[in-house]
Amino acid sequence: MKMLFTIAFRQLFGRRKQVFATLIGISVGTMVLIVAISLMDGLASNVKRKILDVLPHISISPERPISASNDTLLIVDTATHLVHLIKNTERDDREVIKGTSLISSWLSNRSGVTAISPYSASNVIAVFGTRSMPLLVRGVHIIEEAKISKLHENITSGSLDSLTISTDGIALGAIVARDLTAVVGDRLTLVTPGSPPFPVRVVAIYKTGVNFQDANAYVSFSQGSNIRQLSGDESDGISIQIEDPIAAHNLADQLQRRYGYKTDSWDVQYDNLFSLFQRIQSIIYIIVSFVGIVAGFGVANVLITTVSEKTRDIAIMKSMGFRRYQISVIFLLQGFFVAIIGCMIGCALATAVVYGLGQLPLPTPKEAIVSSERLLLGKSPWYYVIVTCIMTVISLLAGILPARSAARLVPIEILRGER
Repeated sequence: MKMLFTIAFRQLFGRRKQVFATLIGISVGTMVLIVAISLMDGLASNVKRKILDVLPHISISPERPISASNDTLLIVDTATHLVHLIKNTERDDREVIKGTSLISSWLSNRSGVTAISPYSASNVIAVFGTRSMPLLVRGVHIIEEAKISKLHENITSGSLDSLTISTDGIALGAIVARDLTAVVGDRLTLVTPGSPPFPVRVVAIYKTGVNFQDANAYVSFSQGSNIRQLSGDESDGISIQIEDPIAAHNLADQLQRRYGYKTDSWDVQYDNLFSLFQRIQSIIYIIVSFVGIVAGFGVANVLITTVSEKTRDIAIMKSMGFRRYQISVIFLLQGFFVAIIGCMIGCALATAVVYGLGQLPLPTPKEAIVSSERLLLGKSPWYYVIVTCIMTVISLLAGILPARSAARLVPIEILRGER
């Protein structure tokens, strides 16, 4: 076997220019595949991690799913063919969740539930000096909400503790604070239609990295209820955090069947987003995989040329007792050598590119889902293993035809000059 390796290596690198060009193709293909996988997987993983870290696993909203009922047709008088049509319609004008404490009590007795946070949600106009902007203000029990949104870990200035003792405190998201140019200690005015203005004082600024979360603000639940004009046991929604996010869907179904309010788990809420990532990933992988196929044609070209130029050598080897499978192995080994060396170079290049891209600053627009100071790429070693295997298989498949052609050569025809 050692002799086969030696012959394969010497024959291959006897054509250095062609081999060098093929190595470049395989190296670039490997690098592009790894970087593409790293980029898409890193982006998708970062978005999913952010969603699971700072957004509720289950959300209960006031909407009541109403299943359509069949209309009833009753025949009143068969003689005169009179009928009475009963339209089975149902009104649902409720805009808040009633019995919040009952739902919270049931949830608190469920194993695996780590946080339950009822909230009020008010659309207001925040005014600070000459600046104003529309703002969604959530009234929350800050201790429970912090377990879900990890607010204590994401405070950039001020303290959330003030929300529990202050009747007029407000915590602003980083995007709101930036647009209003507000800092801790500033006083804002919240304006709602049909209600007197609510003066508040900025006690904290937070940045979770989820842009639509950082474009909101938090006040205490009592203050939020006053703004929203809710009664004691009403809320605009309930956020729930559980130990195992995979089990969120089953618990959401139980809640919806039990209380009738629309209840969504995180995987249902963001299903369109995750599906979009999957479609983009599939398209990118298909497009980039053509680079590997092109590299495979390069390998085939090198081996076909080698076979055509080494026919006399092949005839001599067969005359010396080399068998057909050994000749095939020699040329398959040449394809393997090109693939492995090219993949090693490509992996090194990919590591450098991934590191370089990870150091670039990343300006994030407000419309983006998550914000990050730098481009986040996946760095799993499995990217390198998978891509190396794919490129090696392509190279070996490209070498099958030249290897079979070399094995079928008839030594006597070559030595006589008939081929």
